[in-house]
Amino acid sequence: MAASTCPDWLRLDNAAKIFPAVDSPTFTTVFRLSATLLEPVSAPDLQRAVDDLADRFPYFRVRLGAGLFWHYLQRTDAPVVVAEERDAPCRTIDARHTRSHLFRVLCFGRKISVELSHIITDGAGGLAFLRALVGRYLEIRGLDVTDWGDVMHRGQDVDPEEFEDSYKKFFDPRIPLPPDQERAVQLAEPVEGAARIVTGISPVAPVLELARSRGVSLTELLSALYLFVLYEHVESMSPEHGRTALRPLRLVVPVNLRKLFPSRTMRNFILHVTPGIDPRLGRFTFDEVLARVHHTMRVEVNEKLLKQQIARNMRGETNPVIRVTPLFVKIPVERALFRKYGTAIASGVLSNLGAASMPPPMDERIERFEFITVPNRDTRVTAGVISHRDRVYTTFASLVRSREIERRFFSRLRELGVPVKVETN
Repeated sequence: MAASTCPDWLRLDNAAKIFPAVDSPTFTTVFRLSATLLEPVSAPDLQRAVDDLADRFPYFRVRLGAGLFWHYLQRTDAPVVVAEERDAPCRTIDARHTRSHLFRVLCFGRKISVELSHIITDGAGGLAFLRALVGRYLEIRGLDVTDWGDVMHRGQDVDPEEFEDSYKKFFDPRIPLPPDQERAVQLAEPVEGAARIVTGISPVAPVLELARSRGVSLTELLSALYLFVLYEHVESMSPEHGRTALRPLRLVVPVNLRKLFPSRTMRNFILHVTPGIDPRLGRFTFDEVLARVHHTMRVEVNEKLLKQQIARNMRGETNPVIRVTPLFVKIPVERALFRKYGTAIASGVLSNLGAASMPPPMDERIERFEFITVPNRDTRVTAGVISHRDRVYTTFASLVRSREIERRFFSRLRELGVPVKVETN
C-alpha cells in the first residue's frame, strides 16, 4: 500500500478559499468526470476500488472545517460509499453544513462517474483520480496490469508535492496586479432547476485538420466557435432582453498551470484567460472572432501575465488585516469578489481538459470519457471538452430552457465540415 505523508489537516489552496462562501444549492462548485466502459459496472467491485485508493489520495478524503479566520480541510476516515446515479449531474455538496466528503463516486450502467468540489481539486486533479479509480477497478475485475504508465495507483507513495498550494509556491509579491475587466454580457433567460446536458461527439481528425488549416489550436477553434455562437444569440435577442445595452462578450477559458509551472499538485492549480469581443464596435464575422481568440490566448497564456493573476489572488490572503478578519465577515466579501473577478466577467465558459488516455490493456476496456463543467446563475451555459482516442466530446451544461446555444454551436461545426453526433440527457 502507498505510504501516506499527508497531514491530518490542510489549509485550503488559494483558489479553493473562495468556494465555501459561494457554494449553495443554487450555485454548485461541483464538476463531473466520467468513463464509460464496454461492460456493465459492478458496484461492489467499484466500492472495493474506491476503498483501495483511500491511502493513495488522502488529500481527497477530507471534510470542510471552519476556524475563527479561515476554512480548512480535515482528514476523515468515514467511508466514501459508491452510489447508483439517480439525480441530475453536479448537484451541490453542502460542505459547510453537512461536513461530508467533498467528492462522490457514482455508477450507472456501464458508466463510472466522479463528482468533485473545486474546494479540493480542479479538472486535471479530478481526471487523475478517475483514471486511477478505473485502473484499479479493471484490475479487480481480472485485468492483468503490468504497466500503469502515468496512471496513479495504490502501490505508490504519496508525494508531498501532490497536496501543496502551488499558487503560494509561485506567488511573487513584487508583481503588479492585472487591470480590472468590465462586466460581460450574460444570458437573460431565466434559470431553471438542474443542469441539462447535451454532448456532441466528433472525430478528432477533421477538428484538428480544421484548426490547423486556420493556424489555431483545437481549444482556440472551439472557444471562438462558442464565442461566435453567443454573439449570434445575443444579436438575435429583442431589445427588451438587453440588446440595446450591450457590454463585451467574453469567454472564460481555464488554463492548467501545470503546463507552465513545474508543479505536481493534485489540488487546484488553474487560472483563466478571457478572449472576447465588444459588439458595440460593429458586426463581427466568425473569422474575426477566431483571430481575436487566437491572438488573445497566445498573448495571455503566458507565465508572466498569469503570475499577475496569482499576485492578485494571493494579495488578499497575505494582507495582515484580512488574515485576522473573522470568517463570518470574510464570507460575504468573498462572494462579492468571486462575482467581480469570476462570474461577472464571463458570458460563457469553455474548459478543455485535453486528451484522456490509459495504458493499452486498460484503454481497450473503455469506450469514452466525458467532462461536465459547472453552470451557475451568471454563466448559465458552460462547455467541457475532452478527447479520447479518435473522438472529441464537447458537453454543454445548461440551466436555461432553450437549447439554442448548443444547437447553434453544433450546427456551425457541421457547416465547417466536422461531423457531429448529438446526445442529450
